[in-house]
Amino acid sequence: MLPGLAAVLPWRMCFALYRQLAKCSWLYRGATDAAWPWAQQSMPGLVQQQWACERRLLTLVDHADCVLSCTRSARWARKHVQVIGHWPRPDSPQVICTFHWGAGMWTLQAMRQAGLSVHALAASLQGAQFAGRPVLHRYARWRTAQVVKALGHPTVDVSTSMRPVLQALKHHQTVLGVVDVPADNVEASVAVPLLGHSVQVPRGLLRLAAERQLPVTLFTAGLDFKTGHRTWVIHSLGVVPDAQALFDAVFGVLNQAIEASPSAWHLWAEMPRFLQNKD
Repeated sequence: MLPGLAAVLPWRMCFALYRQLAKCSWLYRGATDAAWPWAQQSMPGLVQQQWACERRLLTLVDHADCVLSCTRSARWARKHVQVIGHWPRPDSPQVICTFHWGAGMWTLQAMRQAGLSVHALAASLQGAQFAGRPVLHRYARWRTAQVVKALGHPTVDVSTSMRPVLQALKHHQTVLGVVDVPADNVEASVAVPLLGHSVQVPRGLLRLAAERQLPVTLFTAGLDFKTGHRTWVIHSLGVVPDAQALFDAVFGVLNQAIEASPSAWHLWAEMPRFLQNKD
């Protein structure tokens, strides 16, 4: 219900309310309590109260963005987003990637407005993480539906087949992947350094980009915790034919982003899944 307030309140007023609500320890308690030990272990200098407050605030905004994407126009986004960099031209097969860091829902609409025909990779909605959590499952289904609406294409579950990805690239379209995910639902993984850990992530999309010499664009979608404004930073990595060099470049940006804003990473509580898939 709280994210739904964004549909009826002016954003400045809504964000001010969210900032106050984020001070309440009962809000998103389970997720916050599960994430904190891993954040503390990886970044010992964190102050728990500040980190937890920012995490709750980011979660509120990230959920509210699903509502805003249904009720606000691109004009609203231009007013509340600073963009550093440019989306790639829509005239060649390419890969765009990002992370579970910040609040990036509005970027989908922006890519489509830039002329890009984007096919987003998405995890299966039948995973064990939804067992006994019907509200979370309904939210995930609804959010996926908003992704489809924003991009104009169904999402692609690469755990079943890579064929839709190859077809999109064949037609000079764009594939979008959120690449910082655990590798326990895919067959092939690769180890990358993340905050002092060696973690396992899927290798398929970035390896494909390297092997086929596809241009890669990387973006982050940060949130100003004081004002509610977003900042999108778009990095053009170009063609990186060496897969390891590409993984290093991409996850180097993720490490920098988390170090700059640790509370903005959504997957702290998933660290055991990242660590359990050792080759």
